Amino acid sequence: MNDLFKKIHAWLINGTDRQLFRRSLLLLLVLAVFVQIGLNTGDPLSYLAAFVVGVAYVFGMVAPLFVVALVWDGREIGASRLLAGRSVRLRLGARVRAVP
Repeated sequence: MNDLFKKIHAWLINGTDRQLFRRSLLLLLVLAVFVQIGLNTGDPLSYLAAFVVGVAYVFGMVAPLFVVALVWDGREIGASRLLAGRSVRLRLGARVRAVP
């Protein structure tokens, strides 16, 4: 069983970011199918099911952030003029204050 985990780990981490993302989605889908089969047969997989549901929940929350980070880095959005720092001048009567 340990060799299987080592092979899955090696298969999962070798490749580009896009391949890693696709492989992890595939692995999560396979785990979800196995848990669903286990829940339908009545086997006591409650801890495994809870773990997989928790992982799926966390992955569902993190995956969009991962995609946004890939797009952000790929297109260098952080270096755009739209997000550049600016100084804003606030006036209140005769007082003027520059806020960076």
